[in-house]
Amino acid sequence: MGIYIIKEKWHYNCKCSYTIFFWRSISRNLFLAIIQIINLWQKITTNIRTLVRFFEASKYDDYSQKFVHQNLGDSFNELSDSLNLVMQKLQSSKHMLARQGEFLQAILQQVETAMVVFDKAGNINLMNRAATRLLKKTILEKY
Repeated sequence: MGIYIIKEKWHYNCKCSYTIFFWRSISRNLFLAIIQIINLWQKITTNIRTLVRFFEASKYDDYSQKFVHQNLGDSFNELSDSLNLVMQKLQSSKHMLARQGEFLQAILQQVETAMVVFDKAGNINLMNRAATRLLKKTILEKY
């Protein structure tokens, strides 16, 4: 009888240790899952903030923004590289359009035919030298 009780007692302790191990394993895995979810949330938030910064810069024609790698993984680094490339292309396009506008403005000023450009409201947007001489206006009025 004494051996049976010891055996039963050991058997009970064994079940208890398995139960404790099971709950410790679940708690550890749950803790790790929560840590991973928090890490994922931080990465997504960082990614969204980067995109918002890109759109805000585009909205205000601020093409000087640079997006640096934040060691969040290859896909985030690719996003930063792509956003930097788009910013460079937008900046390049803006400069090219400005140069073309200056070139066309210079040509317009050299034309001997009077030219006046109005908007829909009738405000003068542009007047070349010939039009200024013809109309004897020296100041371009912008409304």
